[in-house]
Amino acid sequence: MKPPTFFFLPHTADVYYEVVADNFSDLVRYSVLGMLDVITGGSAGKVRPEDVVKTFEMDRSSPDEFFVYLLSDILSDMDINEVVYYDVDVEEAEYSNERYRARVVLYGNHDRPKDSVKGVTFHGFKFFRDDRGLLHVRILLDV
Repeated sequence: MKPPTFFFLPHTADVYYEVVADNFSDLVRYSVLGMLDVITGGSAGKVRPEDVVKTFEMDRSSPDEFFVYLLSDILSDMDINEVVYYDVDVEEAEYSNERYRARVVLYGNHDRPKDSVKGVTFHGFKFFRDDRGLLHVRILLDV
């Protein structure tokens, strides 16, 4: 398998992206990096400022709630605390049919975002495993 990745999908008004990974930890990491890439203007994962280091935890019973609420919590924290996160580590991640959990650490500084994201939506969300066993998630950001 090639390294995990995210890529942008066509959408008329908002930002729609897909993450492909062979494990849940990488799926979570690249889901966060996809949103941060929009906010930082393409700098996500390329720098790691450590002025602000914050841990986020999420535990939900469905994949859509897990991803939408995790990304929404990160987005809200950035807005409230005037922080831009540039990188992420996943300390713990696991999933089953009934539970989706992760603890992630984000790295950033007090900066201005290059682009704004208004919110993370349930619309267009998709989580699946393909016939090769790879995990996919599709996420729509309201910009």
